[in-house]
Parts: sequence; C-alpha cells; structure tokens
Amino acid sequence: MESPKYKFIFISLFNDLIKPFLNHSVFKKPIKERIIKFEFFNLRDFSDLKNSQIDDYQSGPGAGMVLMTPPIWRAIQEAKHKLEPKRTTVLLLTPQGRPWNQKLAQQFINNYQNFIFISGNYEGFDERIRSFVDHEISIGDYVLTSGELPTLVIVNSLMRLIPGTIKKDSRENDSFTNGRLDYPVYTRPKEFLKMSIPEVLVSGNHQIIKNWRIKQSLLKTLHCRPDLFQANPLTSEEMKILKNDQILFEQFKKIINQKPKD
Repeated sequence: MESPKYKFIFISLFNDLIKPFLNHSVFKKPIKERIIKFEFFNLRDFSDLKNSQIDDYQSGPGAGMVLMTPPIWRAIQEAKHKLEPKRTTVLLLTPQGRPWNQKLAQQFINNYQNFIFISGNYEGFDERIRSFVDHEISIGDYVLTSGELPTLVIVNSLMRLIPGTIKKDSRENDSFTNGRLDYPVYTRPKEFLKMSIPEVLVSGNHQIIKNWRIKQSLLKTLHCRPDLFQANPLTSEEMKILKNDQILFEQFKKIINQKPKD
C-alpha cells in the first residue's frame, strides 16, 4: 500500500479532544486517498512510573504540576521511528513560541511532510523538553488550559494548504495569503434590507471586477491591519491601481513611497 504523503502525529494526554475534529468531512477525502494520515500517542503509555505518572510538582516553590521530560522524550523517539529526518519536524505548542501565521504555515508545508505535535497541559513543561523539539509555536498572546486546542488550529491551517484537501482556487485569495486581507464577497439575494450587492460584481467585466477586488482588499487591509504593509510592500499592479484612483491614492499617501514589489 502506498505511503501517505503527509503524516500528522499527536503526542497528547487528551487525544479524544483531537479525533472528533479530524473526522470532519473536509478531511475525509484526503484521508481515504492516503494523502494524509493521523497517528495518536497517549503520553501515559511512555511513563515508566507507578500509575503511568507523567507529571510532578515543580522544583522549588510554586503551584501547579509540570509535565516530565522522560515520557515526552520517549514518545518523540517512537514517533520519529522510520520517518525521514529531513522531512520531519517536532512542534511544541507554547505561549512563548514563534507567532503562527499564514506565511509560516506555507513554509512548513513546503519543507516538511511529517509533523509531530506535543500538546501540553497543567502548569507547563519541564524546561529540558525544549531541547528535543524543532519549533516552538504560539497562536496568540494568551494562555489556554488545553494544548490540544492550539494544536488543532495549527493542523487545520496546514491541512488546508495540502494539495488534494481544498481546491487551489478556493484558497488563493484567503486573507494573509498574499499579505493582504481578503476582499468582500457576496451572494444572493441581490438586495436584502436595502443593502445591495455592488453593481460592479454583476457587470460581467472581469478586469473591472478584478481591479475592484484589489482596491477593496487594499482598503480593508489599510483600515484593519495596516501593519501587514510593512512586511508586504505594494506590488506594481496595486500601485498602478492606486495611481488611477485619486481618492484611494490619498488614503495611501503614507505608504505610497514604498518600493513596489513585483
């Protein structure tokens, strides 16, 4: 039987929180076609202590239990077994990790096929565990009780980028994909509570529609996430559209002198 193209391995105390989400219909086809495979490791199975203990009181004063290093180390070694090292990465979900974003998700899909996720609980990890992971990832500046939740967020963002899960043209204009927020979209009815679909979208002129969408994407990004322009300069196409619209041009004066990105 052909090996799956991508493998997601979960090291967790509560895999039952993860499994129902992965049974969602969006992922049934890639799983059936062996594009993706999931494996689950219960952390308690890797304990050599009485009652499968995997946590202990922290050294020195302080409240809360801490996950021990040996069980997690053993689980990682087992998960890596028979996987190609260069195409495998171990991710630790932690508030102090690198902030996750769309660009990072695409980089991971481009560089890896096997993903090993460590989901924490309780007060945290023994600091030495960080020595055995490749990446520490955070989904935001806040703390959660369950590490399984951020794990699912990361997995979902990765799986959407795998060919065969979601149609390419359905995600090409996703927010953040090109360093911009997505343009507004509409559907029937044409009018609801005196709110109408913009006439340009039913004009039938594809070039005019394209330009309108670029403008709307720029405006939404400017008003909601202007910081995105710092890492993603205006493209030559965007600059041309701005210069042909004086009102839009005025709104972008502060960043209009950027060097265009081709």
